[in-house]
Amino acid sequence: MGNWNPELYLKFADERTHPARDLAKRASDALYSLRSGQSEPIVLDIGCGPGNSTGVLRHTWPRGRFTGVDNSQDMIAKARKSDIPADWIMADVAVWNPDHRYDVVFSNAAMQWMPHHDQLISRFWSWLAPGGVLAVQIPANYQSGLHLAMQATASDSTWQPYTAGVGNFLEYHEPDYYYSILDHLSRHIQIWESTYWHVLENHDALIEWYRATGMRPYLNALPDEDARKQFEKQVLDLAKAHYPVQHDGKILYPFRRIFFTALKPHLHSGKEG
Repeated sequence: MGNWNPELYLKFADERTHPARDLAKRASDALYSLRSGQSEPIVLDIGCGPGNSTGVLRHTWPRGRFTGVDNSQDMIAKARKSDIPADWIMADVAVWNPDHRYDVVFSNAAMQWMPHHDQLISRFWSWLAPGGVLAVQIPANYQSGLHLAMQATASDSTWQPYTAGVGNFLEYHEPDYYYSILDHLSRHIQIWESTYWHVLENHDALIEWYRATGMRPYLNALPDEDARKQFEKQVLDLAKAHYPVQHDGKILYPFRRIFFTALKPHLHSGKEG
């Protein structure tokens, strides 16, 4: 899929970090409900990117100990330049194994890039200490006008020779899928979804947003910069009708996300995972 561009990703840092704040708050509430007084948790941030989500976790637990894992060399390099005190590890979590357990296993907007979510959740669960919390947020915007415009463009005869199979990099499921997995592990499950209505300056900002994330593997598959510009223009031409210009000239970009938390019971309680 090629490497990530941390600067481009962080252009919308506040918008991308807001769901992490919401998830961290729920994770903190869940952790305290089962582990009273746990103010110094050991926290793992899966798909930490440039460290913006790890920064949220540090704010949530100022005395915690943090590890950030990402499979992008550029993202880890950016995280290491931050002032966040954490162990930064470049690794693929499908094969990586930690040498200790964590009180919080957290993943914000990363699992959609990883296959076999049922197996991943089992792996993440095994890394939790008893009484710990698994907290995950997964983008679920695959029915948005922008995503559908990208898929339609990718299937066009001009681009299909380059982009065939690229969409297989992404995996999406609905909330009931995650509940069916978590229900075998925990009695303390919360699942919810939120749609964030982002205010963007103009239609071009839609491409700037998506270029750093969901469109990235498609662009990487194209042969040169001219082709990438043409692809982006075609996507935007198709997507514009879904995002009318507001009275102030700005664009509203709704973005749906799925969240869940699950508590790992102590050994003397019920479902132990």
